[in-house]
Amino acid sequence: NDGGPPKLGAFMIQPLWFGGTSAGGGESGSSSSSSSSSAGSGLDMLHLCPTVPGARKLTEDGLYWGGDPEAAQEAMADPSLERPMSGFDFKFYVQSTRWLPLQLEKEIRDGTWYAASVSKEVLFKSRDRLGTKRAKPLWTEVMELMGGKYGGVRDRLYEEE
Repeated sequence: NDGGPPKLGAFMIQPLWFGGTSAGGGESGSSSSSSSSSAGSGLDMLHLCPTVPGARKLTEDGLYWGGDPEAAQEAMADPSLERPMSGFDFKFYVQSTRWLPLQLEKEIRDGTWYAASVSKEVLFKSRDRLGTKRAKPLWTEVMELMGGKYGGVRDRLYEEE
């Protein structure tokens, strides 16, 4: 790289997501520099590709965080992969939310946040607009899947078009 922005042609049609209120990217709760964001660019990457250099495995079923986005383009074509990867197997984020040690756990206990376990398919589902209708946000689908009182929370906070 010549010091300019990373060349990410394989991902150019992917949306850029906002991950929180703090600029800078990187791992939540971490003050050390790591390979989780692209060379300090503040660009974070959630993906399904196990061959991306520098990526950290988050779940046993193959969800990964970070790594080098430029190298990810080559990693997508690795013949050792179970299936071919595409740009749709990656989500890119700018900004993040970071917590002090145990702060997130306290906020979950206090009801500020709801913890949920969802599949990779739900996380990577296309959330494009349908004509003039706005895209359905991920959190609304997760609350619906959780059901019970969580569906009620979703209904109070989000109105379908």
